[in-house]
Amino acid sequence: MGASYSKVFIDSEYHTVQCAMAGDQNAFTYLTNKYYNLVYATINDILQQPEYTLEAVQDTFIKAFKYLPTWRGHCKWSTWLYCIARTTALDYFRQHKAQQRHAKILTENMFHQTVDANDTPFERLVRQEQYSGLLGAIEQLSSDDATILTLYYFDDLSLHQICIQMNINLSNAKSKLCRARQRLRNKYDALTVT
Repeated sequence: MGASYSKVFIDSEYHTVQCAMAGDQNAFTYLTNKYYNLVYATINDILQQPEYTLEAVQDTFIKAFKYLPTWRGHCKWSTWLYCIARTTALDYFRQHKAQQRHAKILTENMFHQTVDANDTPFERLVRQEQYSGLLGAIEQLSSDDATILTLYYFDDLSLHQICIQMNINLSNAKSKLCRARQRLRNKYDALTVT
């Protein structure tokens, strides 16, 4: 009896996924509702931060919908969805850790800046606001952009060392650094425009 129940369940799940693939929104909504708790628990176990977990759950279902045609039935749909959820959570985890690292480095650098004894309180305030704006701009960059800027400007690595660290070639490192600078400038300008 157990084997036949399992087969009926798998056939039913397969049919529901096939309906969703054919464009049946109700079928995809059914699958989303059915597996929401599984996806949430999977992601929350990795991230353990509700604000990121909810965002990653939403991204997981968006990816599942987008890549639904790639599911071929070689495994249960819930297993396939679990893999998407886990990958999404790990991506969020890496990105969040990288942003935390960049923020920490920038904050440390802000406090280790040499303060000119002749600076007025206003000049110190302006400098602090500039660094806060810079920190805010870097936090909005992609993980790759923030990484290469941090390695080059704050860790004082050469482009050759960055190539080794990021596993890229020299011309790629140069173009990444150039684009990251431009995006940082754009983000900073957008944040500091009054």
